[in-house]
Amino acid sequence: MQEKADPNATVCPLLGLARDRWTSFQFPNQAHRCWARQRPNEIDLAFQGAICLLPDFRDCILHRQWDKSRSASGN
Repeated sequence: MQEKADPNATVCPLLGLARDRWTSFQFPNQAHRCWARQRPNEIDLAFQGAICLLPDFRDCILHRQWDKSRSASGN
């Protein structure tokens, strides 16, 4: 997955829907998926509210791993 990181993002750029990676709600929702890996994974609602939907998403281990691998590949 190639994309530019937005330093001003307030919501995790990896948050999306199972069939629409670029769409997400502004509130925790069971339809949300984490796109940090090849296959989108379900995300706990409490985690979404505490991490994914806030600027704290940068503290998420999956986001950090994704960001590190993306930087290493030059994307």
